[in-house]
Amino acid sequence: MNGRKKILVADTEELNLEFFELMLSKLGFEVVKADDGQSALEKIRQKTIDLALVNTILPRLSGWEILKTVKADKNLAALQVILLSDIDNLKEKVESYELGAEDYICKPFNFSVLLAKIHQTMRSKDFYIELGKHCAARSS
Repeated sequence: MNGRKKILVADTEELNLEFFELMLSKLGFEVVKADDGQSALEKIRQKTIDLALVNTILPRLSGWEILKTVKADKNLAALQVILLSDIDNLKEKVESYELGAEDYICKPFNFSVLLAKIHQTMRSKDFYIELGKHCAARSS
């Protein structure tokens, strides 16, 4: 395995998928793309994904359905999901956080801000992994 962090990007717009692949791969991430919710969920189940950037509106399964499925599956629940939406709706944001989304970012977004959130999310995940190892070692 190459050690690069894997980010799944699920969006219906090919231009968005290509943009994320170009920008994130240049920054050292491995990008896995999906253009519908069902294929996104299949890729989440098949690959070791470190973070998922998922559009809320996708064919076959919505971003919310993906989030609910991931968080309900004990083998996937640790996956951090950032929802991307065309709609700036307070109710949807709150519901997304309550379902376990790491964040809810409205389009159009500033890529620098999104990238900072990606890095912060990755650091947070790494911290909790290390904390779990430390706690497990102390209890042995």
